[in-house]
Amino acid sequence: MQVRSFRHMPHKPTKTITIIALIVVLMLFSLELRWLYSKINADNVLPDFIEYWAAGRAILSSNNPYSPDQLFSLQKSAGWTKADPLMMYNPPWTFSFTLPFCLDHYLLSKFLWFLFNMVLVFICGDWIWRLYGGSEKYRYVSLLITFTFAPVLIAIGVGQIVPFVLLGVVAFLQCEKLQKWWIAGLFLVLVAIKPHTLYLFWIALLFWVWDCKKWRLALGIGAGGLITTAVPMIFYPDIIPGYISFILNQPPLFYISPAPGSFLRFLLGEDRIWLQALPPCIGLIWFFSYWRDHRKTWRWDQRMPAVIFASLLTTPYGWTFDYALLLPAIMKVAIEAFQTQQKKAITQLLFIHLVINGIALLLRLMAFPDHYMFWFGPALLLIYVAWYRIIFTQHTPPSPSF
Repeated sequence: MQVRSFRHMPHKPTKTITIIALIVVLMLFSLELRWLYSKINADNVLPDFIEYWAAGRAILSSNNPYSPDQLFSLQKSAGWTKADPLMMYNPPWTFSFTLPFCLDHYLLSKFLWFLFNMVLVFICGDWIWRLYGGSEKYRYVSLLITFTFAPVLIAIGVGQIVPFVLLGVVAFLQCEKLQKWWIAGLFLVLVAIKPHTLYLFWIALLFWVWDCKKWRLALGIGAGGLITTAVPMIFYPDIIPGYISFILNQPPLFYISPAPGSFLRFLLGEDRIWLQALPPCIGLIWFFSYWRDHRKTWRWDQRMPAVIFASLLTTPYGWTFDYALLLPAIMKVAIEAFQTQQKKAITQLLFIHLVINGIALLLRLMAFPDHYMFWFGPALLLIYVAWYRIIFTQHTPPSPSF
């Protein structure tokens, strides 16, 4: 009996499977769009956006945006029904990016914020694909990956500001590649909107700037920070002391999130606050070892995925939507999968991606508390590492990030 190689097999079955897969993906995408559309109806307050909106409305009225009483009154006027206000923990320079969406009409503000974030993640996904050398032929895959990545959808669905941070990461990588240091520093103000989320990135950046003498980048960060902080000070001059007082007196320690330290408190006792400091200590140990090994050949486009993974997996405080910042790492793996031209590996990778993110979205739709998503980050890490350790055993790795 003659055995034909895979190379000479007829292409019709492959095309049929591809068409079926595309139909399934389009159906899932339609359901996702319907779910996202339900988030902007009049009865949904977009739980995270309402904190930005209320804080913005407070500061536009020359009131303290970090005052629980001020925010609670404004949030109730927009449909907030819970017994306590949802406080904004982002630093003062955040207002330079949220104030344009803090219109008097909440429904219009919510819609504009939702639409802007949708466009923002679309731009980021496409930008990442081109940044990492993705094929023009498969450029549409960036859209598929972006809008099937659960943290991105959750971030948009709750009105989170994470897409702004993602833009800061992607723009920094692009500017660093073009050696536009001043502009790169300006874009990093967006990353500083949630500084604790990528805390290892800031340490790596400090080491790298000092080691490579990139003082123009440091000046860009300083200038961007001063400008964006000056904007809210026009409306409320005491915003900096107000923020410091708020963080010191009401730290977000009473929330149980899927961050490892917070989850440890959930298991071993919520009163053991010191457990939240344990994972960052492990993260620091990892970073110093990683920096020592890669310091002389450091390239941000290659090292950023590992730094983001390590930061998110050891951050003292974070949520599932923060994993949207892993989009560059996920996209990088997809691009390298297409470059190997292994159809079976690509199909397996896509299947695993859809299963993991499908489970995450299902748990979200079933209203499970977010700390039940503690498994999500480690699962993504295992897949990411497995790709380099197993699939590329038959090929020369392009530039492994771990």
